[in-house]
Amino acid sequence: MSSRLPPVEGEWIDRQQPRAFRFEGRSYQGYVGDTPASALWAAGVRTLGRRFKYHRPRGLLSFANHDVNSMMQVGDRPNLRADVEPLEANMVLSAVNTFGGLAQDRARVLDQLGRFLPPAHRPRSGESRGAAAAHR
Repeated sequence: MSSRLPPVEGEWIDRQQPRAFRFEGRSYQGYVGDTPASALWAAGVRTLGRRFKYHRPRGLLSFANHDVNSMMQVGDRPNLRADVEPLEANMVLSAVNTFGGLAQDRARVLDQLGRFLPPAHRPRSGESRGAAAAHR
C-alpha cells in the first residue's frame, strides 16, 4: 500500500532514483530526497517505535524536523532522527525501545494495561492542559 502524495514540481524527492532499505527486517523502497520517516509513511508504516516507559506505540507526530517519535537505530548507531536524516541506499533501520523488535516486543503486554496506567502529565486541579504545558 502506498500513501505517497502525487509528484509536485520542485519537490525534494527525486522519484527517478529509488533507494532500497530495510526496517525491522522488512524491505522497503524510498527515493533520493526521502527521509526514513517519509519513506516508511509512504509505504503505510504508522508505528515506528515504542515509548520507553510503558511501551505504547509511537508514530509520526509531524514532519516538522523535531519529532521525537521518529527516533530509530541504524546498525550500532542509536537515536537517528528519522524525520531529518536523509535516506541512504541499503540502510538497515530498527525501532528503539523494544525488547525483541517492534512486532514482537515482549513489553507490548503493557498495551493491555493502558487504561490503568497514567499519562505522563496530568493537569493540576483547576488548570487546563494548555496552561500545564506553558508552566513546564
